Amino acid sequence: MLRQLLGLAPMSKVVYSSDASQIPELFWLAARWGRRGLATVLDELIAFGALDGDEAPAVARRVLGGNAAEIYGLPWPPR
Repeated sequence: MLRQLLGLAPMSKVVYSSDASQIPELFWLAARWGRRGLATVLDELIAFGALDGDEAPAVARRVLGGNAAEIYGLPWPPR
């Protein structure tokens, strides 16, 4: 799903989210799995030549928080 999403939408428009709720452990697992999945897809994009090694961390920062901060007018990176 992430592979398709990053192939279709501009990376400046992708925001990470999960359906985790109520149980703290679910938040932790969702964040861990989300970061792991994003890392896997970004590694594939680097191997394919669609991204270079310097761009991937910037894309990850935007997807994992920067894009949402921009939408909601929040400072980024968080203070």
